[in-house]
Amino acid sequence: MPNDPTIPELCDFDCPHAAFPPAETAGICRTMSAVLCGKLAELVNKNAPCEFRRRQADRRNAPRGRGAPRRSAAGDAPPAKPNSARRSRGRGRRP
Repeated sequence: MPNDPTIPELCDFDCPHAAFPPAETAGICRTMSAVLCGKLAELVNKNAPCEFRRRQADRRNAPRGRGAPRRSAAGDAPPAKPNSARRSRGRGRRP
């Protein structure tokens, strides 16, 4: 999907898809720091790089097919050490 030339680089109310967030979701103090993006249907940070453009670029650069890296079932955590590898500290074994 090509970039839409009407969407600015930075998220602001100059964007045609930007709207003021509803008061019940954002609060009064949040209206000056957040923009309701019509393309994403969620709140985004004002004056930050366009989140819609960033997600489009991520989607274009994402690996496809079988070449995508897989995560293990336990996540990316290193394997746990067995209890026998632990050594006691201090005076040693008690009788």
